[in-house]
Amino acid sequence: MKLHGKYYRDDFKFIYRDQSFLIDNELKSLGLNSNRETETLERLISLLEDEKHADTAWLLLARYTNQSFESPEQWQSWFENNKESIFFSDVGGYAFLVVPEGYIDEK
Repeated sequence: MKLHGKYYRDDFKFIYRDQSFLIDNELKSLGLNSNRETETLERLISLLEDEKHADTAWLLLARYTNQSFESPEQWQSWFENNKESIFFSDVGGYAFLVVPEGYIDEK
C-alpha cells in the first residue's frame, strides 16, 4: 500500500517510527492530541491506574521514552523529577528525552 503525503499531514502529531513511519492509532484511541507534548506523558502515567487503558499506556510509555519502570509510582516520580528537562525529539527517535544535568548552563 502506497501512502501519500496527506496521510502524514493529517496526523502529523501522531507520527512515530518503528522500522517505518506510522501513525499512532493507539495514542489516538485514548483521545490524546499529540505524541509530542509532555502533557501526553502525564496522561499516560495517569492511565496506568485505569484498568481499561493500562495495557495501552504501558505500551505507549515504552514506545515514547527510553525508560522502563515497574510501577505507576516510579513513572510518576521520574516524570516529576525531570518534567522541566523533558523534550520530544523526532530526530532522537520520536521519543521523549531528558536533557542531561549540567548540559544547559543556567545563568
